[in-house]
Amino acid sequence: MKKIDRIVNLIRKHLIYGESKKLIDKDSLLKENPELGPILDELNDREDFKQACSEYTRIATDRNGMKQQMLDRIFDQIGNEGFVQRQKRQISWLIAVASIVIFLSIGLWQWSNWYHQNKAATVSEQFADIQPGNNKATLKIVGRNNQVDLSGKTGGIVVGKTLKYTDGEEVLPSAESADADFLMELITPKGGEYKITLSDGTKVHLNAESKLTYPKNFHGSQRSVDLVGEGYFEVAKQRGTTFIVRTAKEEVKVLGTHFNISTYRNEEISSVSLIEGKVQVNSEKETKLLSPGQQTVNNKGKLSVQTINEDEILAWTNGEFMFNNENLESVMEKIARWYDIEVKVSPSAKDISIWGSVSRYGSFEKVLDVIKLTNREIKFKREGRSLYVTK
Repeated sequence: MKKIDRIVNLIRKHLIYGESKKLIDKDSLLKENPELGPILDELNDREDFKQACSEYTRIATDRNGMKQQMLDRIFDQIGNEGFVQRQKRQISWLIAVASIVIFLSIGLWQWSNWYHQNKAATVSEQFADIQPGNNKATLKIVGRNNQVDLSGKTGGIVVGKTLKYTDGEEVLPSAESADADFLMELITPKGGEYKITLSDGTKVHLNAESKLTYPKNFHGSQRSVDLVGEGYFEVAKQRGTTFIVRTAKEEVKVLGTHFNISTYRNEEISSVSLIEGKVQVNSEKETKLLSPGQQTVNNKGKLSVQTINEDEILAWTNGEFMFNNENLESVMEKIARWYDIEVKVSPSAKDISIWGSVSRYGSFEKVLDVIKLTNREIKFKREGRSLYVTK
């Protein structure tokens, strides 16, 4: 492993700094390792490969051992393609490492246009009209006919004495919203997300196909909201008051913290992931206390606690899909929710493990390309707004 790291770092320094910094003597490198010539020629001018090498540095210091997981995964992929069979073939470590750099850049973390331009593997342009989600939501006052389309406003809304967008424009006329206590619903459809700052200063980021029910003003010793779907909360601290998020499967109590809740109605399992502070998670059967970096998984009321990779949990809030050994059925549910399509995954394909990272704001075609790279046997067939996934 040390030899792999040394050679990868050598290639990385060449790609990032070039010969001007004299961190690497290209002529000596090629003299000792002529196999590297074509690879360096191809990679030298590619910014995406340089970004991938930078990502390798981050992975190499990841406290959760992500580097080892990814290297193991890459060797499996390379081995499946017949590039590395250390027990059967005499292929140099250098070629294997160069392959690692390529796989890291195009398949696992920083998707590049190189694969997108590969005609043999690129998904047809039939998906060009399927667009990613954006800021899109509806605001309702419970018990009234008031309904406001919030689509197109990128900053979100702020609840105070009146309801305003972050740029100061009123959401509702002052006469309708000033000094009144009522329940409100913020609803995102498929293909939508939205941010809101509640009256106590708590910030909530709603993912697609979600609903947050909250009072215009909080009173007493409890601040309670209801959530369906997925939301990321940055709870404002208020001495002597507890913030409570209720879902159909659990209740989360906090004093001031950052956490993510995923609790979609069509999914049997829900989760609460803690980023900062402390939370108490109550299900029908038990109670768990979480520390930062932990997550509860609720399966039919039974709570289990596990360690999380915070980058994965927060990926959607940062505009990314990030999949780390996630089954294809779960991956396609997230993609369908964001691109507002219907997806059906065949039983033979649903348990395929997917690895990779790609922008949520990129083309649908690019997302499918990432999935196909993980397993080339995966096939997509479109019928209207429905996508059929088979193996």
